[in-house]
Amino acid sequence: MELLDKLRQLEAYLAANNVMLDAEPAYVVVKDAIEAIKDLDMISHANRRGVERWRAANPGNKLVLIGQANLVQFLIGELDKARAGR
Repeated sequence: MELLDKLRQLEAYLAANNVMLDAEPAYVVVKDAIEAIKDLDMISHANRRGVERWRAANPGNKLVLIGQANLVQFLIGELDKARAGR
């Protein structure tokens, strides 16, 4: 079972049993954690797609991990090329 599935089960259990954590319903804390994990997963997926695109445009660099700033610069350049081609 995936982590998010387990957290959703925990969230449901905490909500059903009115468990409190520092005067806040504990299920709210778990719900916030679920949202943060989903956000990080989305960012990670987008970053991987960008790196794959960079590697496709730069053969021979399969083992190179481009820095985030350089990746953003590359992707903006790709966007500019795509817009110019319209």
